[in-house]
Amino acid sequence: MTPFFNPGSIEHPDIPIFLGGVNPYMCRLAGEVADGLLMHSLNSVTYIRNVVLPAVQQGLQHSGRPRSAFTLRGTVFPVLGETESELALARTAARQRLAFYASTRTYKAVLEAHGWGDLTDRLHAMAARGEWDAMGREITDDMLDAFCVSSTPAELGQKLRERFDGLVDRLFFNLTYEPVAKHIDWPRLVQELAA
Repeated sequence: MTPFFNPGSIEHPDIPIFLGGVNPYMCRLAGEVADGLLMHSLNSVTYIRNVVLPAVQQGLQHSGRPRSAFTLRGTVFPVLGETESELALARTAARQRLAFYASTRTYKAVLEAHGWGDLTDRLHAMAARGEWDAMGREITDDMLDAFCVSSTPAELGQKLRERFDGLVDRLFFNLTYEPVAKHIDWPRLVQELAA
């Protein structure tokens, strides 16, 4: 850098670097060179335990760092509603979003971890034909339950803790049915999850 163009030091020089990743190579790379991993929304406890964590651990071992030096940020689809009809609308919206992600060949490994790998090819072909509405109907209840947490807003904190406690360090919400989000007491939920 030339001496006449020196921006000086910054107030917070240790900025954490996170990588996004789905497949084992990127998860391993994140463990090796990054401060954390941003997992994709199409994820499940099964995939995290069987694929993501082992790959991250390999990367951490290669870099000589402990797991405590790394942040694993999970993403969850909360399917929220106060009533059965609200939950049904939210589940339909979540199915559409899941079908879109599941049609992406890069994410096929996530479905294969559950024995649903053939769904990616089917959904990919449907997307190519523009059959967007029909794609959501391909997502079964078992698939929805694997990738989403269905709950009333008041019970969401407990359900998230049951599913992710000890597995991820942080959670990001991918809200699929936004009108329901206005019913969430966000400050209370954040306190619940922090506890």
